[in-house]
Amino acid sequence: MNDAVFRYGAFLTAVVTFVAIAAAVFLFVVKPVDALLARTRRPEEKAISDEERRHRELLGALDRLAAP
Repeated sequence: MNDAVFRYGAFLTAVVTFVAIAAAVFLFVVKPVDALLARTRRPEEKAISDEERRHRELLGALDRLAAP
């Protein structure tokens, strides 16, 4: 319109630059930090049910009663 020129080359250059920088940040920052955190993270203890906890308490009480 009205002899307007759309500079698609500048737009494509900006898109390619953005994607390249985003990929570099992801590969060189996000992935290594995630790997470090995964290595240092402690494994979560398995949650025991109330029934299992009661069984353990009863076994402990029986052991205390059986001990001289």
